[in-house]
Amino acid sequence: MAPQAPSSQYAPDSAEASRDPGTTATSSRKQRLVEQTNYRDKYLEESDIFFVLPEDAKPALPEWAAQDCEKILGARSPPERLFEVNSRGLQSMQRGDAGTEVETLDWLKRHLFPENDNIMELGLRLQGGMPFKRTYLPGGYAPNPVSEPVPDLAYGYTLQKRHRLFTGTQMIASEAMDPSQGQPGNYDLCFPFLIIECKVDAATKGCLKVEENQCLGASAACVSIINRLNSLLELKREGAEKVRNTIFSIAVNQDVVRLYVSWMGNDDIYYMKRICLIDLWLESGRRDLARYAENIMDWGKGARFEDIQRALDIISDEASDSLFKKGVYSSRTLAP
Repeated sequence: MAPQAPSSQYAPDSAEASRDPGTTATSSRKQRLVEQTNYRDKYLEESDIFFVLPEDAKPALPEWAAQDCEKILGARSPPERLFEVNSRGLQSMQRGDAGTEVETLDWLKRHLFPENDNIMELGLRLQGGMPFKRTYLPGGYAPNPVSEPVPDLAYGYTLQKRHRLFTGTQMIASEAMDPSQGQPGNYDLCFPFLIIECKVDAATKGCLKVEENQCLGASAACVSIINRLNSLLELKREGAEKVRNTIFSIAVNQDVVRLYVSWMGNDDIYYMKRICLIDLWLESGRRDLARYAENIMDWGKGARFEDIQRALDIISDEASDSLFKKGVYSSRTLAP
C-alpha cells in the first residue's frame, strides 16, 4: 500500500476544474509500460517511488518543500502576453484535433515557458523528447525496473562554457559527483527542476494517469541527481546545508493541467503529490497557470540555482566563510 500524503494546503484547484479523463488509454498499438494498469504498484512502488493523493494526511510535506510550493503558488502579476493563451493551438487541442500534442507543446513554450532562444539569457536550458539515463533512476535492483523517462519537456541549466553559468571549478566539482555532471542524458541539460508531460488524443481525451506515471519516473530521476550532489557535499563538509531536492512537474491535456511536487525525505522514499488542478477552459485557470509558470522559472533561475552553485563551491573548496558573511549565500535551513 502506498504511503499517504497531506491534504493540499497551498492553492485550491482552479474552480470547476472537473474535466479530468482519468482513464487508461486503449488502442490497437502495443501498450507501453507506463500505460499498464499495474505499473505503479509493480514497478514504481517496488523502486520506492510513490504517488500520493492531495487529500491524504501523511507523510507531511517537509517544511522546506512546503516553502518552495508556497513560492510557486504565490501571487504575482505576470506579463500581459501570458494572458493571451486562447491561441489556435489551444483551441485545436481542446477540440481534440489529430496531431495536437506537438501543437500543445508549442503552445506551452510560446505562451507560458520561454523557449531556448530566450531562456539562455535567464541561465536556463530546455530539452525535449530525450531519454534520461537509468543511472539516476531509483530501484536499480528492483525485479521490475521502472520505464526509462523520456519527458516531453525538461528545464534545467546548461554546462556550455560560453554561457558562463558555472565557473570552471564548479564544473570540476560537478564532474566529481559523476562523469555526467548532473546531466540526466547525453545532451546539454543539467540539474533539471521542471518536467512537463503532454497527452492529447482525440479518442482518449488525453489520459492523465499515463502522464502521471511519466512524471513520477522523470521527477524521481531529477531528485536522485540532487541527492547525489548532496551526498558529495556531505562528504566534503559534514553538516553543510544541503540543496533542496524539490522538483516540480506538470501533466497537461486539452482540458486540465496538473501541477505536482516531488521530493525525498529522511525515509529514502520518493514522493510525488499534486498541489494544483487547473481548468484550461476557464480564463481564471489559464491566468493561474501563467502565474505558476513564471514563478517556477523565477525559482529555477534564482534560489534553486544559487543553492546548487553554493554546493559546488563548497565541493570545489572555492567557497569561504567570508562569502556567507557578505551575504552572497543565504543562511536559511535547507533540506535535511
